[in-house]
Amino acid sequence: MFAATVAYALPGGSQTFVDRVADAVPNGYYGSDRMHIHFGSRTSDAAAFAEFMRAFSQTLASEANVLKVRLHLPDRYDNPKPAPPAPDVDHTVTEERQLIAVLELAFANPIARRSFYAGELFPRTLTGQSTNISHYAAFAVSGIYTYVRDKKLTTPGLRGSRPAKLIDALGATNQIADDVRNFIFSGKI
Repeated sequence: MFAATVAYALPGGSQTFVDRVADAVPNGYYGSDRMHIHFGSRTSDAAAFAEFMRAFSQTLASEANVLKVRLHLPDRYDNPKPAPPAPDVDHTVTEERQLIAVLELAFANPIARRSFYAGELFPRTLTGQSTNISHYAAFAVSGIYTYVRDKKLTTPGLRGSRPAKLIDALGATNQIADDVRNFIFSGKI
């Protein structure tokens, strides 16, 4: 089914610089203009790359058009110890993909996104980007599904995203009550 799979370790978690998105626990499409951007480091200096990416993220977060900036700085990918282990599937990455960062950005809509990129702030970051970033790839995000928030399972995490949407749409509070959650975990009423 897959020619290759790669999983980057994120032991330190992610850092959110700003989050003005109304729904803290989204489950599906919520109308905002979201993207994930994968960046490759220009050098092999992980500490310098992380420092630049944090400063870059902080700069982006200062712009009013940006609703959300979350930075993921995974550990350098280790080809000799690939993850996830699976037979007959390639787990190696090229050198340029070993040290990466992933930035999650959200805007209210495409006009806000285009205004941000055409504004005064973003062009001022281009020199720093060219010094520290070798390449990037942007991916539009069509849905966000939050399964764990603050180390607790959300309704989608406990029940699945589609049942959780139905529970929300119906206002089925009897499906999210503590006794039901306990029953799902323990199997006892």
